Amino acid sequence: MSEHTTGYTDDHAKAGLDVTFPAIETWRNQFRAYEILIDDPEFTSVCPKTGLPDFGVLTIRYMPREKCLELKSLKEYLFTYRNLGIFQENIANQVLDDVVKATDPVWCEVKGDFRPRGGISTVVVARYPRSEAAPWGGKPQVETIDKPLVETSEKPRMQKVVTPIDSKPLELKPVDSKAALLKMAAVKSAVAPSSDSSSQKVDVILHHRFLLPCETVYAAFLDVDTARKFMFATPDGEMVVAEIEPRVGGSFTFVDRRDGVDVMHVGEYLEMQRPKRLVFSFMVPQYSSESTTVAMDFTWKNTSVCDVMLRHSGVSKEYEEQTAIGWKEILKAADEALKDKG
Repeated sequence: MSEHTTGYTDDHAKAGLDVTFPAIETWRNQFRAYEILIDDPEFTSVCPKTGLPDFGVLTIRYMPREKCLELKSLKEYLFTYRNLGIFQENIANQVLDDVVKATDPVWCEVKGDFRPRGGISTVVVARYPRSEAAPWGGKPQVETIDKPLVETSEKPRMQKVVTPIDSKPLELKPVDSKAALLKMAAVKSAVAPSSDSSSQKVDVILHHRFLLPCETVYAAFLDVDTARKFMFATPDGEMVVAEIEPRVGGSFTFVDRRDGVDVMHVGEYLEMQRPKRLVFSFMVPQYSSESTTVAMDFTWKNTSVCDVMLRHSGVSKEYEEQTAIGWKEILKAADEALKDKG
């Protein structure tokens, strides 16, 4: 290990983490599939080496499961940091761990936006479940389907459906980008691609209720025969390719032929928690080289009702409305495709 050259020691790095923080109280949640946002615009702490104060805005966002944060006790908990020597990076992670311990949320995000010191500002974001691969954390695990665990190197088989078109191999036709985007915008159920990296990015969040068990709804998004009926399918288009490799690290490909143009949708599965959570990357290569992220949380209302929250992150602001319309149509189409499952 290389020696420290900044004057900061391992003791500085661990400072504040061994403190006994006051308990965060909770109260019993009465609803499902909604978000809570809490912010402390006057958060303060202390640099563990210089003793100088740090100021910032601390934000807690989470989806409650059975418990909600009680704000008075949370305020007293955050007061503990006022005279505590601790690094800004550690603050966000420590608060996240304590909030998760208290509430056991579906997911949680803690963001520390600290004011500049010496001309440099810091923003630290910690998320639960934790993961290096998925935006909401929790080390991705390959899902199991109620079978005994057996050590094997064999990967799940890819489910694939290809519809022959005049007995010719599929060719993705090059199209004028601007014209294609205009055509895509006119298709009601098309999910908009990401734009250039300089445009403002937003999260598109949608909720949909299925009158079916969560296991049934979750399975539909990974079953190629069902998913090809609604995933990126347009009313007047033709799904000519549908491929799903249903595992973490596996990929999917859907090609919908629209007015003679083959529109390809590709992605990789980043997280699977059957039947609670599904996260995947998403890209339309013909229109953008940027990949966005879609996270779906499945929450049971009772044994025959499943609430789905879909969050599409990294969407260009100019396509926010179009993307929301597209996902609404996809979720409605999924409902229609699952009618015989009720």
